[in-house]
Amino acid sequence: MQLPTSSSWAAGAGVLLSPMHLMPYVQAGRVDAEGSGFYTTQGFAVLAPRSKEWDIDEEAEVAPRYWAPTLAYRATHGGGAVHLYVSGALGWMDIPASHGGPRREPVRLLMAGLSFEAHIRGSIAPIPPPQPPPPTP
Repeated sequence: MQLPTSSSWAAGAGVLLSPMHLMPYVQAGRVDAEGSGFYTTQGFAVLAPRSKEWDIDEEAEVAPRYWAPTLAYRATHGGGAVHLYVSGALGWMDIPASHGGPRREPVRLLMAGLSFEAHIRGSIAPIPPPQPPPPTP
């Protein structure tokens, strides 16, 4: 959901939701007339417990919770854009009593990357225009 705006600043909020992941977030940024500019996304991720059978290098079932900050720059180019971003995860995961807990272990992650945005002109699967009805005799 994007909040109404009449300037180059914009803000919005949303929720990422799946059977194993819930993350409410807010987003705000400033872009120029061509669509280039900086933005930030701030979310809090709540993940369902991950079983040790998932082979995720954990000794026990864990339930991660973390703040997920992102700072990005969007640069428009031709028919698309490139997003350069730095993102992180700062929080904890709960370790159950069956594995020496209950205790909390830190979650710390920093990553950077690129994503590409392309605008496809026209239809991928053309739909024929409606045909006029045949003339009546």
